[in-house]
Amino acid sequence: MELPSLLKLQREKLGLTQAQISQLSGVSLPTIQLIEAGRGNPSLRVLEPLLKSVGLKLIPKRKDTEWDVLCYMGLPIGEPFKRLHGSFTFERFAMAIKHGCLEMLESPEPRRIEALTAMIFTIRKHFPKWFSRYLEKSPVVGELMGRKLDGRILKLSRAVLPSLARHL
Repeated sequence: MELPSLLKLQREKLGLTQAQISQLSGVSLPTIQLIEAGRGNPSLRVLEPLLKSVGLKLIPKRKDTEWDVLCYMGLPIGEPFKRLHGSFTFERFAMAIKHGCLEMLESPEPRRIEALTAMIFTIRKHFPKWFSRYLEKSPVVGELMGRKLDGRILKLSRAVLPSLARHL
């Protein structure tokens, strides 16, 4: 749920008016009205007391990995590719790789680590300019690539190459 809808729903559940949460939070009424209308662009200094006034808390959360983008590019994780949501860009693909690396370093899943390592290895080997431009400077990619390459990863690398060749 988006912030404007969440804020309004929570305020209404508590039976509070915009003026009341303005008094409770110290945030001006016009600012609250803009936020609830989806036209505000509040800073964290504004959001924290505003959310607190309706019993909510701001908790940063890492964006979910776009596994659909990686599967679209041929990531061999054994899940059938359904549909890519949104448009494909190189930047989106690179960010999906980086987010996937972060996720796998925090919550390792051996099959996904192997598949992601194979994809990155294939990009580095067969598309060095693309690798250099989008992935080389990323510490998280380097950390995942620091792992040992075994026969399974090399086999997965051969499986991902045709799809990467079509797109890169």
